[in-house]
Amino acid sequence: MIGKTGQWLMVFWLITLLVSLSLGDAWRRSTASVELDYSDFLVQLGSDNILELEVGVNLLRGRLKRPLEGGQLRFTTRRIDPALATQLDGVDALRFRAAQESGWGQQLIGWIGPTLLLILFWLLLFRGTSLGAGAGAPGKGLLSVGRSRARVDSRPRSG
Repeated sequence: MIGKTGQWLMVFWLITLLVSLSLGDAWRRSTASVELDYSDFLVQLGSDNILELEVGVNLLRGRLKRPLEGGQLRFTTRRIDPALATQLDGVDALRFRAAQESGWGQQLIGWIGPTLLLILFWLLLFRGTSLGAGAGAPGKGLLSVGRSRARVDSRPRSG
C-alpha cells in the first residue's frame, strides 16, 4: 500500500509527464512544416508568397508570408535542376517534385554501427572481469564482487 507521500509523488510525476508531453506537442506543431512539390514551390515563388528561404545542397526550407490551405507557414522541398524545372514549369497542370534517394546504405550503417560498438564495449568489459582483471578475486569474475575471502580459523592456538 502506498502512503500519502507516495501518492503525492506519483501524482506529481504524472502531472509533470503530462505537462512535458503537452509542451513537446505544442512545440512540434509550431515548428511543423509541409513538404511542397517543386512545382508548388515555383507557384508560391511566382506569387511572391515566400518570406524567407534557406537553400541547401538538395533541400530548400522556408517560411511563407501567407499560410497555405492547411494553415502551414513553413515548408520544405527538394531541389531540381533549374534548366529542367524551367522546361517542366512550361507544361500546364504538371506537378513535379524531386525523387528522394533511398540512402539505405547510410541507414544500415547508422543502425548496425552503434550496435556493433555497444557489443564490442560489453565484450571487452566482461572479458576483463571474467579473467579476474576486474573487481573481486582473480578468476572469479563479476559475481565475486563483495565476497570476502577471509576465513575463520577455529584451531586452538598454543602459546
